[in-house]
Amino acid sequence: MRFGEKASREMGRKAKNIVLLTDEERSELLEFVKQGKAHGYKTKHAQILLALDENSPAERLSRKEISKVYQTDLSTVAVIAGRFVKGGLLCSLGRKEWLVPQVAAIARSEAPEGRERWTWQSIADELVRRGVVDRISSVTVGNMLRKLNLNPCEGNIKYPVTLTDEERNELLELVKRGKTQGYKIINAQILLKLDENGSAEQLSRAKICKAYQVCSTTVEQTAKRFAKGGIVSALGRQERVEAQVAAIARSEAPEGRERWTWQTIADELVRCDVVESISAAHVGKVLRKMNLNFVRKKYIVTLTSTERNELLELVKRGEQEYKIRHAQILLALDEHCPAERLSRGEISKTYRVSLPTISYIAERFEKEGMAFVRDRKEWLRPHIAAIVHSEAPEGRERWTWQTIADELVRRGVVERISADNVGLMLRKMNIRLGGYRAAF
Repeated sequence: MRFGEKASREMGRKAKNIVLLTDEERSELLEFVKQGKAHGYKTKHAQILLALDENSPAERLSRKEISKVYQTDLSTVAVIAGRFVKGGLLCSLGRKEWLVPQVAAIARSEAPEGRERWTWQSIADELVRRGVVDRISSVTVGNMLRKLNLNPCEGNIKYPVTLTDEERNELLELVKRGKTQGYKIINAQILLKLDENGSAEQLSRAKICKAYQVCSTTVEQTAKRFAKGGIVSALGRQERVEAQVAAIARSEAPEGRERWTWQTIADELVRCDVVESISAAHVGKVLRKMNLNFVRKKYIVTLTSTERNELLELVKRGEQEYKIRHAQILLALDEHCPAERLSRGEISKTYRVSLPTISYIAERFEKEGMAFVRDRKEWLRPHIAAIVHSEAPEGRERWTWQTIADELVRRGVVERISADNVGLMLRKMNIRLGGYRAAF
């Protein structure tokens, strides 16, 4: 049986969302398509709804035919139908228009447990957890909140700023010199205008936002950092993040993990309300700058003569660059050849890789053997297949590319992997995540 037929049957077993358009809705969609002034995806969604309408059997097409005619997949057709049933035309046509009320509802609700307020990242995570979207960035959430003129800090404690004469003079001198980073000067100006002791120059928070072209969240965070850590904390962004990253990396690893990874450190920074959002790659840069290697356990590489010959042949053939690099590093780490063996610091300089990368290669070789060196993708595929075949995460109907990527990181299979990379592997493995759950 072909994969497409099997996926269609799997979809057919599930309860389908029936589209029944009223005369008014049908007329509105026809006019919408005729005008053709909206985004392309909206026009396509309107055409799919018209073709799905059960009240017009003459023009109605099967979902498979709709998929071919409008060059989309069955899961997209199912999602559009589901959105129409749940939220009507606005929900099924407008992607951003449909998301905005959901974002607003979350931002106005009670903050999650253990947090003082919602952040952009926590709102994005909540949207994914509720199954509203498969994935959404914290920046997109922030853009929507700005358009709604919503401040996640609204209703929370306002941190008062009261400067001493010494602190005020220090800030004025810093602004006057103007020889430091721009963000530090802006933060200093914000603190001066928030100072309750300098009532003549004090401005309201709304006026400060307009005067220095910053959002209300920036003003609140500057005041909060000053209240908790003084001037150094309020002014210094990079220094503050570096100190927190170092403290987390040196602490005990999270429960169920052997060690901290870049992604788990990034998640911890957001959870502790140190930053709104931060990427795993940025955490990695900070760790390299501080020369911190948080991989505690050292894995010993001992190659057999067969494995050594295979690695030498791989280097000689000159395949993909990452394979050659991995082979060279393993040969340099081999305990059985002390004459050719290098220290990890020397390997790092010779092959221009970080110490965590060397430890990662040694660890994977110990766990997976030569399969890891032969093909990185081949080594990952069984892990992805095992996750897809398992039960969907709590609160979700099915696995998505992003949740599979997150699960691979959580299990310590990889340091990081993008959702798109997971999607490419699933296509090559002929596995498709259907509208409701994975179809095989």
